[in-house]
Amino acid sequence: MKKPTASPSFQDLSSFVTFRIARVQNTLNAQASATLAAHCDLTLTEWRMLASIEARGQTTAAEIARHTQIDKGQVSRAVKSLKGRALLKAGAAATDQRQQTLTLSAQGRAVFERVVVVMRKRQEMLTQDIAPEDLRTFFSVLDKLQARAL
Repeated sequence: MKKPTASPSFQDLSSFVTFRIARVQNTLNAQASATLAAHCDLTLTEWRMLASIEARGQTTAAEIARHTQIDKGQVSRAVKSLKGRALLKAGAAATDQRQQTLTLSAQGRAVFERVVVVMRKRQEMLTQDIAPEDLRTFFSVLDKLQARAL
């Protein structure tokens, strides 16, 4: 049986923006997970949760899921894990008793402060060869792609 030929304009998956972004994301996530494993006992999702809560001061799991685009189930599991390790404090939301407001505990803040130093160094290492104007352009392109995907 003869293999169908691709259209003349098709090179390979590397010619698709979405494939390239996914490939880079997978590589970066694996590296971030290894970095976290070497410095603390947090998963990448847990780290992102701590960082999101620290940035907001007080928030809900639903707000984190919306802002980070992390699956609600992953957020829920991370909240449960972080609360179980006393890194988060949870209280009833004023507007909806079914939701919990989340804040960092003193221990959670200490873990965040220790890990953010490592993650900032990683960010600097990743972007050291990228000019600031190129990084601004890159972020602008990502914003445009995301807007088109909505």
